[in-house]
Amino acid sequence: GKLRGYYPVRIDNVCPERGWVVFENTVYFTKTVCSGDSLHTIALTSPDFDNIIEWDSTTPLWKNGDIPFLKLGDKWIPVTKSHHGRFQKIATQKSLPNF
Repeated sequence: GKLRGYYPVRIDNVCPERGWVVFENTVYFTKTVCSGDSLHTIALTSPDFDNIIEWDSTTPLWKNGDIPFLKLGDKWIPVTKSHHGRFQKIATQKSLPNF
């Protein structure tokens, strides 16, 4: 939804064992992976985590305004990039048009 920021006090964990949270009256389904020093969470409005592709943090990105894109062949795919310090994740949905 193009909303960026760090809002921990505005997120309600309505069902932590299932990964359900509420942010601004919308339920999100979350999947969290802990690996070494990093913690990464993906939040979706539907529990369709099989529809997500993640890329290596060295994948080159381009920006159009505030939106990062990945170039695959002749296609420009909008992605989300989350980062903090030395950690970065890049992801997008498989079901995007032109994917």
